[in-house]
Parts: sequence; structure tokens; C-alpha cells
Amino acid sequence: MRIKTHPGEVLREEFMTQWQITATKLSGYLNVPLSCITELLEEKRDVTADIAVRLGKFFETSPEFWINLQTQHDISKVQKEKAAEIDKIPTCELVATCSNS
Repeated sequence: MRIKTHPGEVLREEFMTQWQITATKLSGYLNVPLSCITELLEEKRDVTADIAVRLGKFFETSPEFWINLQTQHDISKVQKEKAAEIDKIPTCELVATCSNS
């Protein structure tokens, strides 16, 4: 299983390149510290609800677009990194603690 794309890569490759905008300019437009944008672009920072709302407004997307990218990335990362551990978890039906009634 591959880890899904980090939202920082999407921001860098699909938005900033297309719109030819620098991290400095974007941080100014979004009114956030430059480090917030550069760390996101370097995939060292996650998209928060606050950043998602700001990116959504600026790029005319929904905040959910950015949050969903982050969520998909996070879930796929856990599924890959903890696959062996997760595989050992039984289903509720298997251990008969769930009722079908």
C-alpha cells in the first residue's frame, strides 16, 4: 500500500506552480507565518482546519478539499506503518461481542 499524497505536495505542484506564487506571498495573503507555509510545502506540517479555511478561501476551493487530503494522507500512512499491528485486531463479529439484534 502506498501512502497517499501529502497536501503540501498538492499545494506546491498543483496550486503554487500553476499560479506562480511564492511561499512568501502566500503566507502574506493568508496572514500566517512564512514558516507555516514552508513547513507545509516541505511536508513537515499538517493542514489544520485554520489553514484549510485560508487555503480554501484563497484558491477558491473548499476547506474540506484540504482537510480530506490531509485525512487521506494520515490514514494511508497509519495503515502502511502499522499494518502488522492492525492486522492482529479481530473483528467484533469474530470475538462474538457484537450483537446482530
